[in-house]
Formats: sequence, structure tokens, C-alpha cells
Amino acid sequence: MKNGKVSGWPAAFALALAVASPAALGGETKMLAPGWGQLGYEPPQPGAYELPVIRDAGGGEVFTSDGKLADLGDFLHGKITILSFIYTSCDDINGCPLSIFVLHTLQDRLKKENPEIARNLRLISYSFDIENDTPEVLREYGMEHHGGHDGQESHAGHAAHREHGGHKDHAGHAAASRSAEWLFMVASSKKTLDPVLKAYSQFVIPELDEQNEKTGQLSHLLRVFLIDKQGKVRNIYSPSFLHPEILLADVKNLLLMDAKS
Repeated sequence: MKNGKVSGWPAAFALALAVASPAALGGETKMLAPGWGQLGYEPPQPGAYELPVIRDAGGGEVFTSDGKLADLGDFLHGKITILSFIYTSCDDINGCPLSIFVLHTLQDRLKKENPEIARNLRLISYSFDIENDTPEVLREYGMEHHGGHDGQESHAGHAAHREHGGHKDHAGHAAASRSAEWLFMVASSKKTLDPVLKAYSQFVIPELDEQNEKTGQLSHLLRVFLIDKQGKVRNIYSPSFLHPEILLADVKNLLLMDAKS
């Protein structure tokens, strides 16, 4: 635990086990979402089902974890994207920590087993806590939660790639290309945050204590979005269906659909 936050996904998993134990809740058992464990059934077979377009994926101005202004929409094309809405101090084990754990598990698996799919996939964790999740906080959070870097390495690599006239000769490219890039970003202001939340039907309400003071916790429903290479939302996952196996099946399905078109 660091500054009241869970440090790294292994610690998050340990916390999940602790919270799930009856002793942690005075004899009551906390039901963990399926994504914390093995999937209890076979995922759908890629190519055997369709993922129709749900709606366009919305964009909006953000700060990346390296402190640069960008637009979320610029990261929602060219690769299949898995977009999650988070805040770093979330203490709901079936909320933001679940999404981070699931995305890390997916990224780690693809790096080891299928780097070609990894190169076609982008992970984005978008924070709606503009008061606390500064670029510096997100950079540290990203480094804690996947592989010792903050997820902007690939973004910086794109710039280096352009500067070298398209030649992929920058140091570390071969290693980076085996992982799905994972970007952490935060809305640049409330003005830019609100349209994004509306576009994705996300409702965020500050929690208050008995003195009507903010506790620092934000009430929200976890939703994770699958977005195709053309910037169209193709699936939306709640905690009950957010699992690495299901995400992987859907990503493979979109790639097969692209290959046929």
C-alpha cells in the first residue's frame, strides 16, 4: 500500500483475496468478479459470432502521463482499442483494480504467446479524477501496474518513428513491439471531461461522509469498451463479463472480421 493506494497488480490481487475472505468482512464473504480468477466456461469461438457496431467512440482533450496535451480520439483509430475509465485511488476491488488486473493479464499473455495480436492492440486507462490524477500520478501508477514503464513508451516511440522518416530503428523497439501499448491519461478539465463521460454513459458522483465532506472516493459503474480500428464501439463489458479470455476472444474476432473485409 502506498499513499493509501494499492501498489502494483500483484498487490491488488493479494488485496482481492484478502477482501474476499470472511475474516476481512467480519464473517461475510465478498464476491469477487470473474476476472480475478479462471473463466468458468469456454469463451466464444472467434469467427463464430458477430460484434455489430454500437456507436462511435467519443474523444476529448486529455493530458497523457508524460504531461502532453492530446485528444483521446486520436488514439481510437488504427488499432483495436480497449478503453477503461478509472481513477487511481479507487478502493472497489471489483471496480478500477479489476480493470487494471484484467488488462495487465491480457497484455502479459499476449506478450508471451501472441505478439502479433499485441501489435494490433492498444490499451487505454482514462482517469476521470481531474483533481488528483495528475500526469505525474498517472505515470507512477502506470509504472507500478505494468512492466516498469508508464505506457507512454509506445507513444513516444511513434514520435521517434516519424522523426526517423519511418524507419523503426530506435532503441528498444523490438522489445516494445511485443507488448500491446498501454496508455494512461486524464481529462484536461471538467469542461472536456463531461462530454466524454456523456459519450460513454459514465456517471461519476463524489462520495460524501457524514459531515457532507468529500471522501476522495468516486461512485461509478465500471464499464470497459472494445473499439475497432475505425473508432467504433463494438462491445461494452461490465464486471460480470470483464475477463482476459473474453477480451482476447473479441479482439481475435475483430481481427478476423478485418481480414475478411
